[in-house]
Amino acid sequence: MFAALTCTRTRRDARLPLPRPTSDAARAVAGTLLRRSDDQRTATEWADGLYVSSTSLRRAFRTETGIAFSEWRTRVRLNHSLELLGQGHQVGAVAAKAGFTSTNSYILAFPRHFGRTPGAWSKECAERSMG
Repeated sequence: MFAALTCTRTRRDARLPLPRPTSDAARAVAGTLLRRSDDQRTATEWADGLYVSSTSLRRAFRTETGIAFSEWRTRVRLNHSLELLGQGHQVGAVAAKAGFTSTNSYILAFPRHFGRTPGAWSKECAERSMG
């Protein structure tokens, strides 16, 4: 139990920064993605549903958070994946549950932000919890 808590705490410390947007439409999108990182709607689909232009929605994310919508969504998914890895889920299952379109896209995105593959990350976590 202590090992699992240690791993979870370490994962939370490693989470990617995720500034929150402030405008109504962007905040609505962000709130849903934070609850459901596997939501596959594009910025255009979100914008259509919120009766705003996709350009305005994308601009709001860039201006209010400092990062593009696609990067913001990727960070949400990667942060969620840390929790899932910490719970012991397999990499393929983590990719799907976090919202990546494929295991390969997840495995490629993970090291860009965390410097190692999700499998290596999980292995290090397991070794830390045993040692």
